[in-house]
Amino acid sequence: LLGLINEQASIPQQLNFNRHYIGLSDGNRSRNFVMFRPRKQYVNIHAEVPDLASWVEKFEEAGLAVTKEKRRVRVTISPTNFSKHQELITSLLHTAVEEFER
Repeated sequence: LLGLINEQASIPQQLNFNRHYIGLSDGNRSRNFVMFRPRKQYVNIHAEVPDLASWVEKFEEAGLAVTKEKRRVRVTISPTNFSKHQELITSLLHTAVEEFER
């Protein structure tokens, strides 16, 4: 997932491991426009994207568990779901990077 983020990012991001989640860092500062909360069977991806309602609709149409939060969309991804919906997940991460770098 970090590789997908760095494809789009102008400044390469690194994983920043915290107690309850894995965030991003540019080497100096935390940049948590995308966060990961790994579990044993799946990972929750929290991404700040514009137009949350349309993203929720896209993921619901794909049959993935999704929740709209204040400024983020949370998607639950298992390894099988990732391989099936990689294009949609890539689009989400690239959109989050574009929105962050504005």
